[in-house]
Amino acid sequence: MQRQADEAVRAGAPTAREGDLPRGPGPAQIIGEASAQGFRVPREKIGAFVSCVVSELRGSSLSEAVGDCAKDLPGE
Repeated sequence: MQRQADEAVRAGAPTAREGDLPRGPGPAQIIGEASAQGFRVPREKIGAFVSCVVSELRGSSLSEAVGDCAKDLPGE
């Protein structure tokens, strides 16, 4: 762990710390996946849609979570 931290400092990269969790996809990636699947998320629904996808990610992939949450979008 110390060797990795030393190398990260030299490279200017953030260091990994014990207890750090991997980060999931951000809002832009979630909306991008929805768009790639042909779903249009209305501006006023983006927050709720992203929250839904993040909640669904605990048990499924990003594409599955987006598909499940898109069912609640108007016109879908």
